[in-house]
Amino acid sequence: MASNKTHADKTNAADKSIGFDYQYYYFLLQVLNLKIGQSVGLEVKDDVHTELDQYRNIFYQLKHTTQVAADGLPVALTKLDKDMWKTFYNWAMVISDKAAGRENTQKQIEFARQSEFHLVANKKQSDSNTIFEAISKLQTHSIAIADARLILEEAEQSTTDESIKAYIKKVLSLETSVLENFLLSIRFELDVIDIIELVHQAVHEFHIDKEKVPDVLASIDSNLRGHIFEKVKGGEAVVLSFDDFHAKFRKHFTDARSTKLTVKPFLPSMPDDLFAQVFIKRLIEVKYLSTDDMEIAADLTIKKLQLAMHLDHWDKTGEITSKDISALHNEVRTLWHGKFRADFIDCEAKDIEKIGRGILRDMLGATFPLCDDVLSIQHSNGEIYHLSDIKGIGWHRDWETK
Repeated sequence: MASNKTHADKTNAADKSIGFDYQYYYFLLQVLNLKIGQSVGLEVKDDVHTELDQYRNIFYQLKHTTQVAADGLPVALTKLDKDMWKTFYNWAMVISDKAAGRENTQKQIEFARQSEFHLVANKKQSDSNTIFEAISKLQTHSIAIADARLILEEAEQSTTDESIKAYIKKVLSLETSVLENFLLSIRFELDVIDIIELVHQAVHEFHIDKEKVPDVLASIDSNLRGHIFEKVKGGEAVVLSFDDFHAKFRKHFTDARSTKLTVKPFLPSMPDDLFAQVFIKRLIEVKYLSTDDMEIAADLTIKKLQLAMHLDHWDKTGEITSKDISALHNEVRTLWHGKFRADFIDCEAKDIEKIGRGILRDMLGATFPLCDDVLSIQHSNGEIYHLSDIKGIGWHRDWETK
């Protein structure tokens, strides 16, 4: 049956893009799992590789498919899967690479024994994949290498695809003892679908609260992508050691573990009429603002709304409680009340506005504690405007009756 796909569909970059992202996030996962003395590379020795020590390496080939079966899940890895055989072919080429000094059988055996070869894919396991079964049985000593070789030969004979035939023949060209050690070193990581969730779990295992994981990951992700870009642009290999990662990225974790409240770049929706707000009217009463100060009114409104949005966010994420919010409001009211009462004693009518502005100035210079943190000057100012807006404090001597 003829394909109904357009040329644009066939060359769609989306499939390639998700493959690159799949590889990148697996790289990030391995970086997060680094131990002291280890390093991880991206597109250096393989799609991803891990150096466990001077001699031991893990090679990862990442294969992501957008093809789905009838159940809506990715298709299974079959015995004649082209990606699988191309991967085995590439690894066989690495093992027998003369340019790397592995021209004889003994060196190839040593390399295979000191390495692990991981095929990572979102494809699911197929019960009819005789290659997967043969490798598994060889690794559990259920069959001998001669039996495994026969199964590989049968696969080569059963396909009419010339490229797959060539891949299998290269694997079979390895000397029997080399082939055995190679097959013993292969690992299948199949059904790896939600790679981002695995990355989230890895971040959480750094003792980061689940609520903070997305922010930590976003910060690491942004900086790591920038690091990779600069390395590639400079013609350098992308390799991160444990020490490199610790030096460059530990602050993302220490900040998340701190008791400091998380700050978000909230963009509040502005009210239609800035000057209809109560707190703006209170400021106009003491001539801190005029009805022409549109930009200033907008800036103060943003501070008020951002504080309110952060209080709501912190309450929902469990960083603070409603009791903490009440304590903050009471603390600010107490400070305001002391200044208000002291400054307006024996006040003459002509000085009301000036005194009111002085109280406001003093309050705007203060920062307020919240839990184990202290609000920034911007959020502290927002708290003042918020309290004024809910008619909790004011600046004119007679603000409550105006």
